Amino acid sequence: MYEIEAKRLKQNTEIMENTFKANDLKIMGFSVKAEEDGNCSFLIEISGGKIEECVSVKVNLYDSAGDVFDIKDVLVTESFGGYDALKLEFYDEKVFEKVVSARIYVVV
Repeated sequence: MYEIEAKRLKQNTEIMENTFKANDLKIMGFSVKAEEDGNCSFLIEISGGKIEECVSVKVNLYDSAGDVFDIKDVLVTESFGGYDALKLEFYDEKVFEKVVSARIYVVV
């Protein structure tokens, strides 16, 4: 139902590569998936070296005014083996009607 909006959101997603590099990580690819119920999922593949401490991969969603609409994160632990696929889910039936852009980044 929201496939076109999901493609638009992917095009309007900024990857803050410097935050990944600072933590010896790299995004291999990502996609934005429109769920049947209108919710939104970000699927992110990461690779990299050994992680010394836990980090969080975060996704911020922004509305048309540039305000933060929602934030989700997933923890990557010291047991990271060099590759992982992550899924961050946003539960709001009208997320694709309210959100126009996103940002993906890493924090310690």
